[in-house]
Amino acid sequence: MTPPRRLSPDTRERAFRRLRRLTVGTVVGAFAATVALATLAAATYPGTSKTTATTPSGAPAAQPSADPTPQPTDSSAPTADPNSPGSGSLQPTPQPPASGSSGSGHATTGGSR
Repeated sequence: MTPPRRLSPDTRERAFRRLRRLTVGTVVGAFAATVALATLAAATYPGTSKTTATTPSGAPAAQPSADPTPQPTDSSAPTADPNSPGSGSLQPTPQPPASGSSGSGHATTGGSR
């Protein structure tokens, strides 16, 4: 087995330049692809608009109440288990606890005094 031949400084420098061009080209190409995909996604996804629904009389429609009090339901109607997979309905987001707690707001962990 023959030992690997040693590269001249010029050959080594050319190899480094070629590797740098390849790396920079890959980064530029990846950035361009990301911008293109983001533009395509923004152009094709309609999103939602914030419009106010009106009633036939022209008055704004009543908005749903933000009251977290559960409404009575018909007990004879079948109910689905909300924890079962594939139930097909979205669950409401739990509300955070009321602000205004009387703590100091400072926490320490680990270490010695």
